[in-house]
Amino acid sequence: MKQTSFFAIIVFLLITSSCIAQEKSISIPLDPNVRYGRLENGFTYYIRNIEQSNRSREPGSIGIRLVGPGERFEDKDQLGLAHLTEHMLAKDDLFFDEALTGFYEVIYSKEIPNNNSELFINVLKKFREYAQSEQMLTKLWDTKRVNALGRETVLREWIGKMGSHDVRFRMEKEYKVLNNPKGHRYNDLEIIYDKHNKNIKTFKLESLVRFYKDWYRPDKQALIVVGNLGVDRVEQYVAAIFSDMKSLDDPREKSLKKSREQVKISLSGRSRVITLIDTTRSDIELEIYYKREINQRLAIQEQYRAQLTKQLYNTMMHPRMELLSQQYNTPIRDRVVHGIKTLSNIGQIDVNLTRVNFRDTSSIPEILWLVMNELERIRRYGFTKSELTQAKEVVFEKAVTNLNSPTRLIGQLTRHFTVGAPAPSPEYERELITDIIRDISVEEVHVFARKWLEMPDRDVVITVPEGIDTETLPGEVEISRWITNIRNSDIKPHEEQDIEGPKQLLSGTELHNLSDDIPYEQTQVAENGTTQLQLANGVRLILKPVKNGKKDVFFKGITHVGAIVYKGQDYNTAMRAADIIRNSGAGGWDKFELASYSNKNSISVRPLITSDLSSVEGEAPLKQLEGMLQLVYLYMAKPNKNQEAFTDWVAEEKQKLQRRNNNQGILFHNLVDTEILGKKDVVSLEDIEQIRLEHAYEIYKKIFSNTTQYTFAIAGDFEPETIKPLLIKYLGNLPIDSSKFSAKVISEQKNRVSPSKGIAKTFFGEKKDYYAISVNYVGDYTYDVETNLKLELLHKILFKTGERRSMKSELYYPVRFSLNYTHDYYRFHVFPLIQVPADIETVKMIVREEIAKLRDQVPDPTDFRAAVSEVKDKLGKDLRTYSTSNRIWVNSLLGTQDSNILGKIEQQLSLLKKITPGDIMKMARTYLGEENLSTIVMLPENEKQNHP
Repeated sequence: MKQTSFFAIIVFLLITSSCIAQEKSISIPLDPNVRYGRLENGFTYYIRNIEQSNRSREPGSIGIRLVGPGERFEDKDQLGLAHLTEHMLAKDDLFFDEALTGFYEVIYSKEIPNNNSELFINVLKKFREYAQSEQMLTKLWDTKRVNALGRETVLREWIGKMGSHDVRFRMEKEYKVLNNPKGHRYNDLEIIYDKHNKNIKTFKLESLVRFYKDWYRPDKQALIVVGNLGVDRVEQYVAAIFSDMKSLDDPREKSLKKSREQVKISLSGRSRVITLIDTTRSDIELEIYYKREINQRLAIQEQYRAQLTKQLYNTMMHPRMELLSQQYNTPIRDRVVHGIKTLSNIGQIDVNLTRVNFRDTSSIPEILWLVMNELERIRRYGFTKSELTQAKEVVFEKAVTNLNSPTRLIGQLTRHFTVGAPAPSPEYERELITDIIRDISVEEVHVFARKWLEMPDRDVVITVPEGIDTETLPGEVEISRWITNIRNSDIKPHEEQDIEGPKQLLSGTELHNLSDDIPYEQTQVAENGTTQLQLANGVRLILKPVKNGKKDVFFKGITHVGAIVYKGQDYNTAMRAADIIRNSGAGGWDKFELASYSNKNSISVRPLITSDLSSVEGEAPLKQLEGMLQLVYLYMAKPNKNQEAFTDWVAEEKQKLQRRNNNQGILFHNLVDTEILGKKDVVSLEDIEQIRLEHAYEIYKKIFSNTTQYTFAIAGDFEPETIKPLLIKYLGNLPIDSSKFSAKVISEQKNRVSPSKGIAKTFFGEKKDYYAISVNYVGDYTYDVETNLKLELLHKILFKTGERRSMKSELYYPVRFSLNYTHDYYRFHVFPLIQVPADIETVKMIVREEIAKLRDQVPDPTDFRAAVSEVKDKLGKDLRTYSTSNRIWVNSLLGTQDSNILGKIEQQLSLLKKITPGDIMKMARTYLGEENLSTIVMLPENEKQNHP
């Protein structure tokens, strides 16, 4: 996962012109811990040692990046060839872990362990080969190879982008917001893509070779090496391996400034209304964009200050906008999103965006008034000092987090090479951020906000589902009149209490009525180091001290009474009872007030009812333990029954159901689970309409008041005797319901899942261009430590071979095996993204052939060793992590996770040494036989006539 720092956030501000880049290197010094150099041929290198103790990734790895020429170096006859060259290199032998092409650069990535000098040298030699060699030129002259690895894979990638509705729709919206088109739909994008794809289809090999010769040269490439390494030794390797790269006698140049001017976006300077139709939507979306060009003339210190001011503004806007949706049965669905972000992919345009989703077009005037009224309040009055103080704490913490992250440092050094962006030391960066944040005033942020909200480039974008006539939606004249009326209205300043939640959850009287004198029995269990309490009301409590230095606790209470003790419609109600109560709140506080209290105190508490289990779990800083226990007490003893909240919940569930039914991918997943695993928990509109609040409340109360059937566990870095009084006070006062669920009813609720084998079915969906396939190898399973381990190894090998095979096929999206296993069943399954109908048969072929290989012969030794190494590393990490994990200890103690999980990991590490490639072949024969195969295919309805 990519990690973000302050520098990553401001990258677009720092790459605006070559003259600014020159100034940056003077203004902010390069990290002195970076060995930065240039060989005589112009090849650049950056080497940075990071001690393991400071690293955020797994210890013992080195990140290596080869940075080369991106799209900005292309000539007119080379459109798309920077990307195609990357495909030719990256897909040739699948050496790289990742390769990406952007406007400024192409990046080839490789991660390796730091304890293997031979491997490190071989990796550098491979990078050297790709950076400039006759061998690469020979491959680029090979028509067959270029067609297979270049043209076909790039075209399929673009087909995938244009075939994805979400990507296509997002790009269409961005195109309209940035380019002011009139009367165009997807044709605008298709013109752009057709131009790109036409060149990919028709370019001459001379153009491709010329791109490689012109720009894959030493002075246009850099090597970045970051990790726990010896800097002097790595520098010697780089010099020895890359010094023989040849400089050109008459090298071409392309100005960064001119490259940016060629793709410059100009704003219109006026307001507009844009209407869009999204065939997958079930609700309405309204977006307000204020746009401006990024200031390309700011000095470095000003850029830092502007960016930090922006982050402070975004942070303070979040709770303000959140208030707009904090009421039941509001037309607003979900939270109102607001923030400033860069819209174009090369950092030209910033937008101040407000986004709100709601249920009906009739609410547009009300929604626009709510949003614009708050924006106008901020434009007039700005923010309060206390808001700014809180925001500074948040922004500073985000800005300085992971300053030593290798991924962040590599990104910095990449931008230093490509555009001259600063790459200072973490210490320098932290000091700079500290000084600037301290100096920013509430008046400065107000000026910043006012300038933004007075920008003349304002777009209101209204997106509606299919079936709504866009001619009936308000236009620019009408919306501008509404906004003008808001600007002229009487609006009061923001009041601090608007965002205040409850100070405490229980009143003084309620606290007084809780008895502190609760009888209990205490037992010490030396075997697992726990203190166990049996309280008078039947609650069993387990306290586990975990010496991990963390200042938080994890808490969970469970009963093996789930929704399945009810039948028919009662089961449906029970499955959703906890959701209904969470939406209502507890102790007289509604869900919004509880959310405010929880967020302020970093508390999380969640009651849950599943098919065979009910639970309440919580997490909080140790100093907020009492607040967490009060919330647990209220959810279990005093849940709210709120008709207004219930009506709100029903409306939202119906909206979710409508969105789900519009998502063919979700429907297909549910269909596969129903066919293969017999899962039938998918809720229908009728199920929702039959639920009654009173009955849901009764079921919830009955399940959560059966304290005699509850066991609670808490883990954290605490002394049991210190926290025991609070636990006894709140859990010991939970009410007792004399009516219990019988042991017979509870034992009957567990249904064994036996997956269906031998299925081969084709279904037909309404979406005309949706194709899908799910290939499954399933069967009954007996959970066993050694067998589990062998299954994991088999999965790792299949994942690698399936991915590798698909990368060499016509598929763009790789075939990747997934594995699930429980105490009842196992399931190997593949659910790849399908671009064209022919992909379905290709997926079937790859899956069956790769599995057949493993049934017929032992796995490749390299694949086997890699799988063993990967599993060993994961087990080692789990062993280190689990032993100090509060959550793992709690789940282990409650039996929702293996009670001897640490012992089982140690056992697996020992067994791992004994497993052979032959064992994996036996596993494939046992669990991946043809009799275990079930395949589900989804085709469009219009193809039904071709499949009798």
